[in-house]
Amino acid sequence: MEEQRAISARTDSPQETLGADLPPITAQCPPAHEDVHSTSSVKSPHHPTTYIFTTYHGILQKPTRMALQIDTPALLSSLSTANLLPSPLIPETFTPSVRLTVSFNDKAVAAGNLFRSSDCKIAPTISFTPEVRWFAASSHPIDSTNAMPQANTSKDITYTVLLVDPDAPTPEDPKFAYWRHWVVSLVSQSDDASKDATKSGKTLTEYLGPGPKDDSKPHRYLFLLYREPAGLKELTKEDVGGEEFAQRRSFDAKVWTERYGLELVGVNWMLGAGDGWTDGKSEL
Repeated sequence: MEEQRAISARTDSPQETLGADLPPITAQCPPAHEDVHSTSSVKSPHHPTTYIFTTYHGILQKPTRMALQIDTPALLSSLSTANLLPSPLIPETFTPSVRLTVSFNDKAVAAGNLFRSSDCKIAPTISFTPEVRWFAASSHPIDSTNAMPQANTSKDITYTVLLVDPDAPTPEDPKFAYWRHWVVSLVSQSDDASKDATKSGKTLTEYLGPGPKDDSKPHRYLFLLYREPAGLKELTKEDVGGEEFAQRRSFDAKVWTERYGLELVGVNWMLGAGDGWTDGKSEL
C-alpha cells in the first residue's frame, strides 16, 4: 500500500499484534477489500513501544507493535545536535505528534540537509500526518500501563505553519532572530499527502525564501507546525507584523505563539546557504 510505503521505518521482525500486556482498544473494522485511509507510526511517550496504527475512514483500528527504527528519534537527535532542542521554540520535553513533510520541488527537507538559496525561491509543499494524541484507556490517570494512541482526524482542527530563521543575519551574530519568513494559519490536515496543506490556510506573512549571504555560514531554518486552540479568533496580517524586509526581523515567535495559545505538534528543519557559499574544502 502506498500509505504503508510512506512510513520511514525499518522492520526488524514480523508484525506482532498488540498483546495482553497493554489495554485493548475497541474499534470497528471495515471489510478486508476496503482501501486503507491512512497509516502512521508513533512511539508512546508513556510506554517503551512503537505503535503502528491504521485509520479506515477516520476510525482508529487496533494498534500493532513492531520493532522499528522510525525517524522521530533521528529528528530529535538532529535538533539537539544543532542546538535547536531545547530552544525558546522547542522545549526539552517536546515529542512530535505528527510527521511534518516539507519539500522544495522534488527535494525533501530532512532534518538538517542543505539547500541553496536558488532551491528555495518558491514556497515549499507542506503536508503532515493525522495528529496522534494520547489518552488513558481507563479511568485512571494516564501512565505507562494505560496510554493508548488516537489519530485525530477531525476537520475542525486547524494549524499554523511558521518558517523562521534563528541565525539572522549570521550564525555568529544572530541579532535579528527570529527572522520571519512565512506564516500560514487555519491550515487543515489533508487526506491526500501529495496536496499542499498550506493551500487550505490563510497566509499571514507571505513566503520569502531563505537568502543567506555567500560569505555567511549556513543558517538553520525551522518549519514549525502548531495546533490552534478551539475558538481562536481568525488571525490577520496585523496580528503578526509587517511584511517589509526590515519588519520581518526579530520576530518573537515564542511570545507570539503563546499569546494565541498555539501548541507545537510538528517540526522539520534544514540548512540554507547562499548559492556561492563553500565550506572551504569542497562544494556541497
